[in-house]
Amino acid sequence: MSDEEKLKFCDERKALGNSLFKAGRLDLALGRYKKVGDVFSYVDNFPEDVKAKAQELKQACELNKAMCYLRIHGGPRINNYDEAKAACNKVLKDDKGSPREDNEEYKQEQEGTKMGT
Repeated sequence: MSDEEKLKFCDERKALGNSLFKAGRLDLALGRYKKVGDVFSYVDNFPEDVKAKAQELKQACELNKAMCYLRIHGGPRINNYDEAKAACNKVLKDDKGSPREDNEEYKQEQEGTKMGT
């Protein structure tokens, strides 16, 4: 599968996940979002234009996974806060080096968060 085909496949998985989420089928939506993360687990060898799109798609799906984990009730996965936090932490980890890290306001927010304010 080419890089462009992977992007198209994952974009379709995300769109299907979004439809399932809206229909309240959270377990199925979660599976679609996980698939995108699996396909884009390593994107460093992708061409720059494809890498940026893949990273954006992966981050969106990680955040959508977090939302699914927070909304799933009942069954063996009650209150999946740890899974939601892990999904959000993946986005933050992958977002290192983004332009907003140079932003002074962003730095102040992070310092305030660390200090508990």
